[in-house]
Amino acid sequence: MLTKAPLLAIALLGCRAADDVSVVQQAQIADLEMAIADLESRLDEAGAAAVVQDEALASLAEELASLTEGIDLTDLIDQVNDNSAAVVVIEEAPYASEGWVAEQGYGSGTDVQSNTESIGANATDIATAVGAGASLAAAVATNIEDIATNAGAITAQAVDIATNSTTGATNASNIGINATDIGTNATDIGTNATDI
Repeated sequence: MLTKAPLLAIALLGCRAADDVSVVQQAQIADLEMAIADLESRLDEAGAAAVVQDEALASLAEELASLTEGIDLTDLIDQVNDNSAAVVVIEEAPYASEGWVAEQGYGSGTDVQSNTESIGANATDIATAVGAGASLAAAVATNIEDIATNAGAITAQAVDIATNSTTGATNASNIGINATDIGTNATDIGTNATDI
């Protein structure tokens, strides 16, 4: 048969164990709350990064539209080709005298040469512009792909963070419930010890 003193010791031990478990669980809850706060901060950072990516994409789209506004590069290239073919025909044809050319209102050899040089310069400028436009379009396409990839990764991270936040909150709630149950059990042990 147990004496009163050992029963009291058992009751005190039960209360102390409940207190120790409560302290541990409170620490776990605090850790979970800190983890949730960190996850929420990461979610905010991910959202801010997505906004920056969207702004960069909009800026690139505006720049591309500005460079190609009112310009039909295909028509310009066709015109250069036609002019080049006309120059070849002129160069291969026999020239009339300068006086006759002047009387007819045709261009002199000097004028033709000047026009040929101008056409060549324009063709070079157009080719440069076409190359620059193609490079910019390729860069924009690459940036769009990168932004889409980043947006997908950010979305996946946001889902993971939200899931972790929910799991952390559930664990914290369960720990609180367990702490309450332990406290109740400790009270019951004390009551039983008193009754005995």
